[in-house]
Amino acid sequence: PAAVPHTPQPSQPAAVARVVVQHAGAVRSVAFSPNGARLITGSDDGSARIWHAGTGELLLSFEHEAHICSVAINPDGARLATAGSDCTAHVWNTTTGAHLWGFYHSKPVNAVAWAADGVRLATASTDGTARIWDTTTGTLLVTMNHSSPVLAVAWTADGARLATGSADRTARIWNARSGAEVGSLLHARAVSAVAFSRDGSGLLTGCADASAHIWLTATGGELLRATVDGWLNEMTCVGFSPDGARLALGSLGAVQIRDAFTFQELLAFGAHGASAAKPVGLGPPAGQRASGAAKTTVWDNSTGVQRLSVRHKGGMLSFVNSVAFSPDGTRLATGGDDNVAVVWSLTGV
Repeated sequence: PAAVPHTPQPSQPAAVARVVVQHAGAVRSVAFSPNGARLITGSDDGSARIWHAGTGELLLSFEHEAHICSVAINPDGARLATAGSDCTAHVWNTTTGAHLWGFYHSKPVNAVAWAADGVRLATASTDGTARIWDTTTGTLLVTMNHSSPVLAVAWTADGARLATGSADRTARIWNARSGAEVGSLLHARAVSAVAFSRDGSGLLTGCADASAHIWLTATGGELLRATVDGWLNEMTCVGFSPDGARLALGSLGAVQIRDAFTFQELLAFGAHGASAAKPVGLGPPAGQRASGAAKTTVWDNSTGVQRLSVRHKGGMLSFVNSVAFSPDGTRLATGGDDNVAVVWSLTGV
């Protein structure tokens, strides 16, 4: 009989844990440095830490007097902003660890974000305001008001507009210079996460009803919407890949990567703790195998050497609180209620 040529099947996309770093409390926020070499984490243990993103080596630690809710590094990587439940936001030198500025709200600060100019810092607070500060002078520049706690904040790439997400069920778009509101987008429940597309024409929002939306910022019209199958809890974090082509969505125990233009699911994996809506696990690529549920171990099949062991709270559900793409889009960092942050290698996505 004639030989039948074999057509290789395309490999399934996978997310493989490469680095795991540990805190003594839930990891609320993760970010990469502009060159992708460092990972920044903020935790309920009151510390923000800078790690080597390739090895997990601890490089520097910063302390608050309460939980750290958010971290953000400025565009040149020289300064770190942290937000805390102690009603403060702080700016630090990332080389020396020196404290540079402290900014104050009357209630916990839930989020911080840098403008592309590396000077203006936005803060979002439970006091119902978002504020923009000049970090060269310490001056308050603009205050924007919601009727309920402000949970999230994001800039356009040109620094001209700011988006906020609030427990008042709205995401709002503001002129970042004047503080004038230029758009309000109503949701079914609290808006817990916001992110602008690379060109600023779209705003991605994550909602407490387990849905994500992309809105056309020029008209306020909704372009795409997805309710994540099986996720019964809020969408805690969202993000665009650097090229704007993919989205990362985080919720209870899982992360999804979706196409930014169609919302088609490209990859789903149980990132922290319990199973995802779909039983997808880590799914290592060819040449590796994974074992365990509460403990996931990645091995090299050719040598039998253990490459990495990822431990989570066995049998407990934990939220993925934060997601961040690396600058080149090849890795994703996640931080969760299980006290760890993980750097995942994204293959085939």
